[in-house]
Amino acid sequence: MCSSMLGCPWGGKPRLPVWIIENERQSHVSPVQVCGSFAIHLLKDLGLIFLMHIVIFVLLAFVAGMLLHRQLVRTREAKVTAMPPPLSSYEASVTTATFTTMVLETSTDKPVLVDFYAAWCRPCHYLGPVLAEMAKNYKGNFLLAKVDVDAEPSLANTYSIKSMPTVLLFRDGRRVAEFVGARQEHSVRFFLAQNGVLPPAEEAADA
Repeated sequence: MCSSMLGCPWGGKPRLPVWIIENERQSHVSPVQVCGSFAIHLLKDLGLIFLMHIVIFVLLAFVAGMLLHRQLVRTREAKVTAMPPPLSSYEASVTTATFTTMVLETSTDKPVLVDFYAAWCRPCHYLGPVLAEMAKNYKGNFLLAKVDVDAEPSLANTYSIKSMPTVLLFRDGRRVAEFVGARQEHSVRFFLAQNGVLPPAEEAADA
């Protein structure tokens, strides 16, 4: 076996170290190959950057869409939960502190219809205007008291309110009748008539 680095005394071919062979290989790399390799790496880097920009854009678009959707939902809920203002002086909001005076004591003089509602309850938004319009048309033959069950949970518990809307009729300081759920005007009118509450025109005719 030949151990010489530059030649072999037995006539064999010289065996060069590996590092010399690698240097010779690298010295034969052409400029075209160098440029091509550089271009490939550059394109890879640009591709990664472009892909990163796409991912960031998609994430930003997704977040913006979620925020816009949340804002639209909040706007829609605000419109739904906004209760209309009183239509007449025969309608008023009642709290736990004012319930005794405005409902129990007042009902000794005239009937009081108490509407237990919730702002998020869609049937409540249907029934509320119906009752308000009827209170206005009945011209004080009954008073309409509105109780927000979320704001006044103790009143809801006192009268065992389980569903909304629930409407209670008070006379002489006590509950005498009730109904649950949204109703059309003719149905509420019949309910009131059953309990002796008539609109002014019918009351005058009966007299």
